Amino acid sequence: MRRFTLLMLVMAGLVASSVSATAAVTVRQFFAYDPALAGGSAIATCDLFGDGKPVVVTGAGPGIGPHVRVFTVDGQELGGFLAYDAGFLGGVHVACAKGLVWTAPGGGGGAHIKAWALTELGIVLGRNALPYYTGDNCPIDWPLSCATLVTGDPFPQLPSSIPGNPGPGPLGTDGSRFYNGANCPWGATACETFPIGLPFPNLE
Repeated sequence: MRRFTLLMLVMAGLVASSVSATAAVTVRQFFAYDPALAGGSAIATCDLFGDGKPVVVTGAGPGIGPHVRVFTVDGQELGGFLAYDAGFLGGVHVACAKGLVWTAPGGGGGAHIKAWALTELGIVLGRNALPYYTGDNCPIDWPLSCATLVTGDPFPQLPSSIPGNPGPGPLGTDGSRFYNGANCPWGATACETFPIGLPFPNLE
């Protein structure tokens, strides 16, 4: 029997899961967004970088903001960006093909479809245009050292590379770039009006 995998979405938990059709068991899963959020998410897979390796592209559901994220199939984040205005909370639908991620706003956002090239996705690419370390492809003008990376590791995403994030933003108290409702870097009350799921802004 031919074996294939089906990527499915558990709407309530924002979990991206890969299920074996022959064994009928979940072989991998990860949370694309804060598990405390219940807005669901959209999902697409494709060979985005033309290297024969599929990636998982997710779009946040209603109430989270237009946050698109790109992962390896093992759940390692390669990049993320805001597809529409940060204040839009209708969610975002996603599709992808080699070299492009397509987005469409969710309910109330109109019919504005966008195509995003690799250079617009906030994904760090090596000298060979791949998003992971191959041993000799450390990105040009990369401010970090590649000495600690192992072949196959995704390049860490810098806050300044996230479209919609004005410059290098701070990290939350849990080390995340994104607000989850409880990790405000400036004190609990300072983020009361800040949208959950979006990167912290540079306040300097």
